[in-house]
Amino acid sequence: MSEAESCRILRGTIAVARRAVAEGSFVDLAGFDREVAVLCAAIARLPEAPPDIATELTALSSELDALAAALTAQAGLESDAARRRAAQAYTPPAKTE
Repeated sequence: MSEAESCRILRGTIAVARRAVAEGSFVDLAGFDREVAVLCAAIARLPEAPPDIATELTALSSELDALAAALTAQAGLESDAARRRAAQAYTPPAKTE
């Protein structure tokens, strides 16, 4: 498999993760960093970079940025919801006369 194909596969993984986040699901990216490291090491070993690799890496970087933004937004929403639940749990019941 070429390095460009590896980039496309990684972008596909990111697309699946972004869809899951958009649906409100949590994603498990365990091992993804290893796959990126393997790709980077393979590219570093090349005597000459393939002409399409810069485009593929730029696209991969953009997809990663978008996923990071989606995960950050999801974490913010979860944090806000947790704060609301905690506030409700510790709010004394309304007094009725």
